[in-house]
Amino acid sequence: MHKIKDQQEYIELAEELIEHDKHYYDENKPVISDYEYDQKMHALIAYEKAHPDHILPHTPSKRVSESPTQGFQQRAHLIPMMSLANTYSEEEVEDFIKRVHKLLEKKEVSFCCELKLDGTAISLTYKKGKLAHALTRGNGKVGDDVTNNIKTIASLPHNLEGSNHPDVMEVRGEVFMSLATFHELNEEREEEGLEPFANPRNAAAGSLKMLDSKEVAKRKLHLIAYGVPEEHTKLLSQHELHHQLKKWGLPIAQHDHLVVCDNLSEIMKFADKIQKQREKLPFEIDGIVIKVDDLKNHELLGYTGKTPRFAVAYKFAPEQAATKILDITVQVGRSGVLTPVAELDPVFLAGSTISRATLHNQDEIARKDIRIGDTVVIEKGGDVIPKVVKVDFKKRHSSSKPWHMPKHCPVCGTAVVHHEGEVAVRCPSARCSAQKLRRIVYFASKHAMDIEHLGEKVAEQLVEKGLVSRVSDIYTLDENALSKLEGFKEKSIINLLKSI
Repeated sequence: MHKIKDQQEYIELAEELIEHDKHYYDENKPVISDYEYDQKMHALIAYEKAHPDHILPHTPSKRVSESPTQGFQQRAHLIPMMSLANTYSEEEVEDFIKRVHKLLEKKEVSFCCELKLDGTAISLTYKKGKLAHALTRGNGKVGDDVTNNIKTIASLPHNLEGSNHPDVMEVRGEVFMSLATFHELNEEREEEGLEPFANPRNAAAGSLKMLDSKEVAKRKLHLIAYGVPEEHTKLLSQHELHHQLKKWGLPIAQHDHLVVCDNLSEIMKFADKIQKQREKLPFEIDGIVIKVDDLKNHELLGYTGKTPRFAVAYKFAPEQAATKILDITVQVGRSGVLTPVAELDPVFLAGSTISRATLHNQDEIARKDIRIGDTVVIEKGGDVIPKVVKVDFKKRHSSSKPWHMPKHCPVCGTAVVHHEGEVAVRCPSARCSAQKLRRIVYFASKHAMDIEHLGEKVAEQLVEKGLVSRVSDIYTLDENALSKLEGFKEKSIINLLKSI
């Protein structure tokens, strides 16, 4: 962790973190990774502990930084909604456990561990069992009222089941987007010339702040409930609370994603298990949450600054690797959008060999100053698509030059167009073979008609041989036409025709 040298460096870091908070919370466009942000925040907090007389009144270490959103009514939380402190190592988790033991003056304390979903926090208020309103975290005291948008989540009950719930109750949860929906959404945004979302968390947060709830419904958001403030429940433990939430009809985490642990070894064993499962999960997570299981102890432990003393997040360090950009090629999408792709020196990362990474658009390349020949850091979390995080400028060759989007389509040679207000550069030609191919591939994909045996390689042959020019041509294919494809024998022909 970097150590701050003097007060001026402290002030500069505080201002930098405030700027990052704006990118993360208000714009949903983070420019650094969560890990980098947390390391900077830890350095800030360490300096403030050593120099309490230097602490700025507006220090980002003492506040939750989400600003009010225009178009939404602001409403006060019944009970302040805090954020969790983060840990990244077994030693830091052990320090948390020791602090809990010391503050409670107990040698034996149980902890409830659950997944840390990478979404956006939400607070649901139920009055006499009916959903009254839903608030974003906001600044921890006041949040945006997104009730109409939250009601579009199919799994969320508008009326609680049973009758043993308090007259007024706040339920805390996480709103998130599945990886499948995230990829589909970003593909659509790129085709429409819009900036893609950086990750599912930003996509979920941005969706929740849309003014048209009908559009929010199309985003297929999900919600997991995980807590009720101690003041609103008579239950004794966190793990019992999960079971009670389920009885009330609220969506909760699946049973093997929740465990009660009695010591550090059991906590780390659960964390290791979840980390191994991470790539197979249908949603993004970035770690686990560790909470003191006894709810009465939550009150005794209380809060410090903007975080509770009874809970902490153990975040998985991002899986990263350094490699070299050998070239930047350009793909043409089904609507003519040109997408730059980094052709990488193959590197093994998170269980697979990575040789390509999307660079999204010219603006993204310019913002990160990515060039051919650069040594870059690529990252792959729960998401299967790798991304270029940053450039190692110290290793850049002096002869390197900024990369620019070609002025002509790399496939058909037509002059490209760039409309004002769009990030996308497009090939306008309706005859572009690359666009035809991408339209056919998308039409046959799982996101659309789900035509088995009609993958990209088969589609390429169909277009190259003039058998398919538009999607409707797929339904005119017969045995005679398919027999012209290389490697297509009787069984392959029958299988494809059946799928069509």
